[in-house]
Amino acid sequence: MNSKIILNLIGTFIVDKTQLDENLKITSVESNLQNAKKSDLVFYNVRQDERNMEILSKRFHESSYGLLIVNELPINLKNYKNIVVVNENDFLKLQKILLDQLYPNKNKLKLAGVTGTNGKTSIVNLCSQISQLDGVRAASLGTLGLNDAQGALKDVGGITTPSYIDLRKIIYWLQDKYEILFLEVSSHALKQDRLYDLRLDVAAWTNFTQDHLDYHKSMDDYFNSKCLIFKKYLKNINNCYFLSSEAELRNRAGYGILATDIHTLIDGDVPDCFKFSFNKKNLELALNLCKHLGIDTKKIDPGRLVLPKGRFSQIRHKDNLIIIDYAHTPDALVNICKAVREEIKDKKLIVLFGCGGDRDRIKRPLMAKVAYQYADQLILTNDNPRYEDEKVIMDDMLQGLVGCDLKKVEVLHDRKVAIKKGIEFLTSQAVLIIAGKGHEDYQDIKGVKYPFSDFLVVNEIIGLL
Repeated sequence: MNSKIILNLIGTFIVDKTQLDENLKITSVESNLQNAKKSDLVFYNVRQDERNMEILSKRFHESSYGLLIVNELPINLKNYKNIVVVNENDFLKLQKILLDQLYPNKNKLKLAGVTGTNGKTSIVNLCSQISQLDGVRAASLGTLGLNDAQGALKDVGGITTPSYIDLRKIIYWLQDKYEILFLEVSSHALKQDRLYDLRLDVAAWTNFTQDHLDYHKSMDDYFNSKCLIFKKYLKNINNCYFLSSEAELRNRAGYGILATDIHTLIDGDVPDCFKFSFNKKNLELALNLCKHLGIDTKKIDPGRLVLPKGRFSQIRHKDNLIIIDYAHTPDALVNICKAVREEIKDKKLIVLFGCGGDRDRIKRPLMAKVAYQYADQLILTNDNPRYEDEKVIMDDMLQGLVGCDLKKVEVLHDRKVAIKKGIEFLTSQAVLIIAGKGHEDYQDIKGVKYPFSDFLVVNEIIGLL
């Protein structure tokens, strides 16, 4: 698209603009400013506070954008070319207009959305596997990126639900090669209307427990945001599946279907990891979603199903077991600790976790209290502190242990040192749970993502022991 075509498409929305090049050639729409090329049209939501203005300045000077569309024009950018100002409320309308030109949606791809506090990643991943086992090409999109049953397709930046721009581009790329896209739909995405005009053929709501109160401020707002998945985005408002054990949540939501039990949907035994209750629940919803979309779940071999990396991943060390899991909410930590404790009975259980910075502070003491109840040895450490003081995060966690015997608690800020200590605590047939980061291969500190993988650290340490 050239300048004339773009102005014809968006002209009525323009509030202000700087000088525009007449020879502008745009071939792509982007939401990532710092990596933009001269052929890219980029949308950027300006926030006039110190940290966001600092980030904008850095990204702007790293960019080679073609045309920049913003909601307001900071003083320090007024002398730059090719910047257009539109009302923030018109962003999605404009994005759709431009995307329809460059990335038309043929509406061939079936869309299945999964929301809920925990389990989204495992479910979309399992759905992709189940579909493939029945010969149906399907992809999954979420925290682990864009994947199919064979592995990674594209890196989408580790965001649970990408922007509307990125969703449309992914659909465009998939629609002639795949039949179904299973996507994680976060409460943030629902509240921010990231699906916009996209409509789901079917959805699932895993559960509802505390998380993201830094963003939603109240559980009611969190719940109402989740409800948008069927109130706004489903083609049929009742085509939302709830776990057979979540009748209360389904009744509160007011719409939806209770899932059918696993054993009526498959023949044969599932791998041992699915015998733990929370993994079994994830499989239940995955099977129900697939059956709804025409997958013959009775034809598949359930023994070929595996969990995605960082979801109850197991590493053997001598006669001990190390479990790496993404659990980062009180409910998720309860699920994994309870499941392991029931399995190992009187054997030793070591639990290691941390809490992320710049996120829901209320859940920190709750998670510490939960872990303490199940663990013989508890190790508190760093997760992704981001811009927050790691001491403040740790103090919040320790608030959950007021009045507890701290003899079985270790506080080690350095996560690598903490993991080494956890492995050293292992005795015969003991289990170490390393929770919070799962598949992540970085540690976010003061805006810098330093290389860090729980998997690599564990393997390095046990290789030396």
